[in-house]
Parts: sequence; C-alpha cells; structure tokens
Amino acid sequence: MTYLGIECDSLRGRFTVPEERVAKYLPLLEETKTKNVISYSDMEQLVGKLVSLECAVPAGMWYVREPYSPMRNSGVSPDSKKM
Repeated sequence: MTYLGIECDSLRGRFTVPEERVAKYLPLLEETKTKNVISYSDMEQLVGKLVSLECAVPAGMWYVREPYSPMRNSGVSPDSKKM
C-alpha cells in the first residue's frame, strides 16, 4: 500500500521509498552538495523533502534534524520574506 508517497509493507513491517521518488530527490541533493552557499528557502525545501522520507530511512530523523540548527541560528524567521 502507498501512503503519502511511501510504500507501506505491513507483511514485512517496513517502509520503502519508491524509485520514482528517489530519482526525483537525488539530483536535488547532488546539486545542493556542489553549492558553496544555499538560500534559506532552498534549505527549507530540501529539509521538507527529507522529512517526508523520515519513516522510510532508519535513523533518518537524526540526519534531517541537523539542518535545522543553522536555519535557527541564521536570524531568519520562518515568516520572514525570503528571496
């Protein structure tokens, strides 16, 4: 069964990310790795995508929460106008 874009396998008790979604997110991650600077809004989008995969990636929450620290320390609030 697919729920919110994640494959839920109740027989094996696991969640998996469909290949189409992996193919969609990998180029975005690769592009981000090559940048020296990333905008706040781009970081928000990236973190949002990764959070949506959290249940399918063991220990994923530990890696996804790390980007929140620089976002919090940037001085930009979530409701600020972003460019």
